Amino acid sequence: MDDHLADYKTALYEACKTVAEYEKRSLEQLFLVLLNPDADILKIRIEKKDGEPGNILLDDAIGVCENTKKLLGAAAQDVLKPAILHLGRMDTKISSFLSKCRFGQTEAGSVGISVICPMTEDDDGENRRLELFEDKTEETSFTRQITRKVFRNIQKLKSRIDDGQYNLAETSKENGISANFYDALLGMNLRQEGIRVDFMPEWAPCLKMEESLPQRISLTHHYYQLIHATVTQLKGNIRKYRKITGRIKRLEAAADIESRNAGKVSVVYVDDTNRAKTVVVTLDKDDYNRAIEAHTKGWYVEVIGAMRDGHSREIECESFNVI
Repeated sequence: MDDHLADYKTALYEACKTVAEYEKRSLEQLFLVLLNPDADILKIRIEKKDGEPGNILLDDAIGVCENTKKLLGAAAQDVLKPAILHLGRMDTKISSFLSKCRFGQTEAGSVGISVICPMTEDDDGENRRLELFEDKTEETSFTRQITRKVFRNIQKLKSRIDDGQYNLAETSKENGISANFYDALLGMNLRQEGIRVDFMPEWAPCLKMEESLPQRISLTHHYYQLIHATVTQLKGNIRKYRKITGRIKRLEAAADIESRNAGKVSVVYVDDTNRAKTVVVTLDKDDYNRAIEAHTKGWYVEVIGAMRDGHSREIECESFNVI
């Protein structure tokens, strides 16, 4: 522990080498964990049969980076508010989480990325960084809920296809996997013949993993058609949705806060003919509380959903955001 000793670096290297050999991993893999003990690490590796060893096309690399962010964002949305299709802007809590994620060092000889996701706790809607030796459970960590959701989703869809059960849309409803998540997977170059994408988790040692998940999950071009068909099926009714931007003029909910599980808001907006119209939206408790703040401060809100049959003034909300 004394870095003034002449053999300090040698001793430290030998200690790391011993642990790496015992855990049957490379020194690079061990260093990534040691440097980020309070983070879950999502490693994605790409291999192509006809590709040159040690590199991939620039467009393919960009696609992996962009869709890794989309994958984490979709999983976060699936955790916070499960839906078949997430529309509109991301919740600020999710944006805050994504802004803290960063790229880490990749392993020698591999083509892929390592995304470091710092452990955070859901503290009254805030993403507070977990300390290394906090006595916390998985359910209090927003990060662990997201990273675990990523691997659960991929494992479930892969297992279903491997077992010959090809109705992924039904699996989505049961397990809360959105079309956005499938879309992000498609962006991982699965459309290309001879492609293999490996997803490998490295769970933060500061927070015990309560369940057993695979060390690696691999997807190939073989899965592309079914995932693509599922996205098409889940998005089939997207054309009926409307996006309305306006201000709240009326709030309506139960007077007793303890029994308040939802509320109605009236939103004034301008239609395509420049006429002012009002639409009524039913929101869950969390969105209703955000609507109260938006009404108090005069902020604009965005509502995406379908008009109810026979009710031209009511919309079934799929997405509610404060602008």
